[in-house]
Formats: sequence, structure tokens, C-alpha cells
Amino acid sequence: MLDQIVNLIKDQAQDHFINNTEVPNEQAEQTAQAAGESMMDILNSGIAGGNLDAIKGLLGGGGAGNSNLVQDMISQLSGKISQNSGLNAEQANQAASGIMPQLIEKVAGKFASQDDADADFNIESLISNVGQGAAIDKAKDLLGGFLNRK
Repeated sequence: MLDQIVNLIKDQAQDHFINNTEVPNEQAEQTAQAAGESMMDILNSGIAGGNLDAIKGLLGGGGAGNSNLVQDMISQLSGKISQNSGLNAEQANQAASGIMPQLIEKVAGKFASQDDADADFNIESLISNVGQGAAIDKAKDLLGGFLNRK
């Protein structure tokens, strides 16, 4: 499901960046990938940090609004756009602000959908998958430190 979310975001964002922003077209794909990564990074951080109500609200149809999660996604994407495309901070922020709420609404629509094709988009599964991944990463870090001791 995580790959499906990133691919959905990437497809939507790439079209947006090619047609509606100052992001150079040759960097649209890279910037679209950054949009997917930004959203997933913030969702992962929110889930790992126990901010489950905010995640459920965001993806459960609560809308993109001005939540801290949305602002974090915009900020992270803006930084990536500025760093990778050569746009100044204001242009990068406009590009990120212009697309992130639309992407969130698109992803939330998949989670709210009753269509069989969208059955894999389940908030509890997302939380479980991300939580398992975070637990595995923590275990690797702990074991790596333990195994590297002499």
C-alpha cells in the first residue's frame, strides 16, 4: 500500500509541476518524487510519534486544512524543491503549497473510497505497516549497536 500511495502522489504531482508551477519541466519527475517522499515521511513520523488521531483525521476525510501535518508536509517539500530545482524559497513554498493539499485530498479520497479497486487503502493497515517498519528499524538499530560491540 505504501508504494501505491507514493505512486499516486507522484503521478498527480508530476502533472501539476509540469503544467502549473515554475518548477523546470525537466525536474518535474524528481520534484514529484519529493512530494511523495515528503508526505510519507511526515505520515511515518506522525504514526511513529503516536499522532494517530491527526493521521486518521487527515486521511479519513477531515481534509487538508491547516493542520500541523499538512504544514510539515508543505515545509519539507518546499525545502526539497528549493534545494533541487534552484527556485528561491518563496517560489518553492508556492509550488509546495499549491500541490500538497490537492495530494492529501486525493490520497484521503482513496482511503474513503468504497470502490473495490481501493480496498487496499485502509488507515489501520497503513498505521500497522508503518508501525511495523518503525519497530523493525528500531530493532535493527539496537541490534546493530549490540552486535558491533567488542
